[in-house]
Amino acid sequence: MTAQLLPELGKLLSHPEDPVVLEATKLFLELSKKDASCRALIGNGNIVSTLIQAMGSTMSAEIQKLVAGTLHNLSNDRYIQCASASVGRREGEEGREGEGGEGGGG
Repeated sequence: MTAQLLPELGKLLSHPEDPVVLEATKLFLELSKKDASCRALIGNGNIVSTLIQAMGSTMSAEIQKLVAGTLHNLSNDRYIQCASASVGRREGEEGREGEGGEGGGG
């Protein structure tokens, strides 16, 4: 459900009125604190760039602080490890087939 709402919520980050952007950034910060929602945020590559653009295009210190908090939560090791683990499993399964025969010292 969260993943479906992210594009619409992301559009609010570029709204011309700061109160709208402020509320959107508050929602993103709350979403970034929950495991499932955080995975959805990480999985949507546009959201991170949209957050960074929102941070750079506002003069509101409160919006900048909220975006920074959200980005911090997204970069937290446990979320990165979760995302990396799922990618690593897929890549690792393919890579393991060729590990035994090649490589080694010589």
